[in-house]
Amino acid sequence: MDTVAMGIFESILFALLIGIGFDFVLHFGHAYTMFPGIVSKEHRTRRALLDMGPSVMGSAVTTLSTAFIMLLAENSFSKKFAAMLIMTIVHGVIGSFVIFLVLCDSFGPNSTCFRNLLEKDAKERSAKPPVGVVRVDEEDIIAPIAGAWI
Repeated sequence: MDTVAMGIFESILFALLIGIGFDFVLHFGHAYTMFPGIVSKEHRTRRALLDMGPSVMGSAVTTLSTAFIMLLAENSFSKKFAAMLIMTIVHGVIGSFVIFLVLCDSFGPNSTCFRNLLEKDAKERSAKPPVGVVRVDEEDIIAPIAGAWI
């Protein structure tokens, strides 16, 4: 079994690749949770796929094209990074389009979960005024003004 020595550059790039691999799932997760209103998890999954799918796929294609160009480089560092990047993007696309979206569709929060969160948020917003807003009763304003006229 061959061992691969990792220097400082490989370690830094490996940390960057973890972020790149997580990026696709993060976009789908954000689109899934931020869909307005109370709708089913199937509808949320479909809208997340339709809203973010083209962007994620476009990002994957452009990143893969740059990685394939890097494979033509002379130095071994660029070739190692390109190979790691290609594998990260391929696994990221499969993980986000297939695994994550199927899990959201199967086990994601249902509409009652979002309804409870929306109701709780509405109660909290109505209970306290926004920051910087002071509630004043009508008589607090009228009494000093009427006293000045007398």
